Amino acid sequence: MIHLILGTKAQYIKTAPVLWELEARGIPFRLIDTGQHAGRSSQLREELKVRPPDLRMRTGGDLAQVKAGLSWMGGWIARGLAPPRLIRERLFAGQDGICLVHGDTASTWLGAWLAKRAGLKVAHLEAGLRSFHLLSPFPEEWCRRQTSRMAELLFAPSPWAAENLRRMRVKGRVILLGANTGLEAVRFSLKQPPQATPPWPAFALGLIHRMETLYSRRRLSFVVKALLRAAEESPLLFLLHEPTRRALTRAGLMGRLEAHPKVRCQSLVSHHAFIQLLQKARFVVTDGGSVQEESFYLNVPCLILRDRTERPEGLIPPGNVFLARWRWDRVEAFLKRPEDHHHRQELPAVNPSRQVVEALLSFLRF
Repeated sequence: MIHLILGTKAQYIKTAPVLWELEARGIPFRLIDTGQHAGRSSQLREELKVRPPDLRMRTGGDLAQVKAGLSWMGGWIARGLAPPRLIRERLFAGQDGICLVHGDTASTWLGAWLAKRAGLKVAHLEAGLRSFHLLSPFPEEWCRRQTSRMAELLFAPSPWAAENLRRMRVKGRVILLGANTGLEAVRFSLKQPPQATPPWPAFALGLIHRMETLYSRRRLSFVVKALLRAAEESPLLFLLHEPTRRALTRAGLMGRLEAHPKVRCQSLVSHHAFIQLLQKARFVVTDGGSVQEESFYLNVPCLILRDRTERPEGLIPPGNVFLARWRWDRVEAFLKRPEDHHHRQELPAVNPSRQVVEALLSFLRF
């Protein structure tokens, strides 16, 4: 049996192509929802044409607070100390097989660890990404390293990621995909009917959500300064995660954005709407790795407000991604001429989800 453990928005988006491929082939699988984004996952599954989960590890709203997330993690770690037979029965319906996890969240590691405790094999989707700094970002860098060490199958989205895994000397089999599955999700969203009307003919996008940003007053102040400076170049649509809104409000910075005549603060939109907006944006300011990747697919200039990133997409000149490294001179350099940051590169016409499913089936046969 193929089991899948996922629950964040990014995990659903990037794993959906694999689920479509499994459904199209009539291959049975079990979908386990971690419940991290329980408040949004039902709508997201409907948008992405993904069936309801076979098991929910948590119900209720999103895990938007660190304390609540740690409590949830601790509870499942305690349950994971039960005898393997009980874990397999309660979480995996008593079935053996392989469990696919995605990415680098704490629940990625938790899902892999629970699968190993239950006696299942592990497959890691989007394996091999590295920032090469344990604390930047934390806990993501630790989670992806530890998950890769547990996995029997490791799906690397690029030759760079595959080489990172080989240098780690992982015991599992490294499978190089033609691209990340996120590419297929972007293509899917672009094929949908128009779902987003830009607020201005020419505009920029802003998205900020990473923990190391939200829990640093210094970095939040830098972010707000950068967003206001970006609005001088193009009217800015700032899409707000709720934790971001709370952090900015707590720091007394939200009012500066709301008062600016060329900044519109708006709650998150659907993934289809976001991709359609991103495609039309003059540039994007973000701290998110997935947005970096999506902007690369769409050739949209992207300013990353981080010290380092775990993805090479768009960074190699002539690339569309510019890493700020929390230096104001680098922010200014990007914003003065964002149009200079285009890669003009043809993307591969590949279906990595097909490679993933073929590898999973081949592994189960042996």
